Amino acid sequence: MKFKFDYGFTIFILFIATLYVPPIGLFLPIIKIKTMSKVPLNKVVIANIMIIVLILIFQYSFLILYLPFLIVELLYFFLKSRFLNLGVVDKINISSIVSSTILFGILLVVIKQSGVNFESMKEIYLTKTTVKIEEIEMVFNILKDNGYLLSFIYIYIMNAILYLKMESKSIKSWKLSYLWILPYLIMFFMKKMGILDGYIVGNIMNISKVIFIFFGMICIYKNVNKKIENTILSRLVVIIGGLLFSTAFFIYGVIKTLKNEENK
Repeated sequence: MKFKFDYGFTIFILFIATLYVPPIGLFLPIIKIKTMSKVPLNKVVIANIMIIVLILIFQYSFLILYLPFLIVELLYFFLKSRFLNLGVVDKINISSIVSSTILFGILLVVIKQSGVNFESMKEIYLTKTTVKIEEIEMVFNILKDNGYLLSFIYIYIMNAILYLKMESKSIKSWKLSYLWILPYLIMFFMKKMGILDGYIVGNIMNISKVIFIFFGMICIYKNVNKKIENTILSRLVVIIGGLLFSTAFFIYGVIKTLKNEENK
């Protein structure tokens, strides 16, 4: 019982810390999975229930923000046990899309039911902080236009860290299904032809870009690491390159995917 309490309380503290320092949350699933990997299932269930109870006691509304971390963990075990032949990058994509969609959907429902809107939230920030109105307008416009994409990117990085750690031995054989490019192409042509445009189209295209930028980074990392022979430095170089030359990495990721498909 002591283990379950200590584990549950530790994860609870890490989760609360995540609310104030979001980057901590990127490592929460990997910490949970590695810690509980050799623990019986009944103890895992009890520990997770304990975490949820602690969150409800502390602040019940925070449970919504904990769901993505729990979903990522559950999907990891589900995909690992049921889809043995599914590519690692495909698992990252599926887990990220499902988790971010559930999170964003719940947030929209809660915001709608509570009657909270962006205008009232801006008023609160204006009265409670010393930030200029122009800066608040800019931040809220970014959140309004890219809310789902930002949620997806955060959860995607979380999944990438999880699978990079848990599947690091097979990173040389990581591949990506060419089918992930289809949503981007469909939305691109629909937008160009004036059939469909707006929030959904933009987010689908950007999510496809993120997926192939990441795969491009994986492919380039393999080559860079051969020359540098330093894992940390290689990853740093690739991450900086991906941020500075995202379009080039996107194109490279698409090309590598199509080449892999031709070589099957």
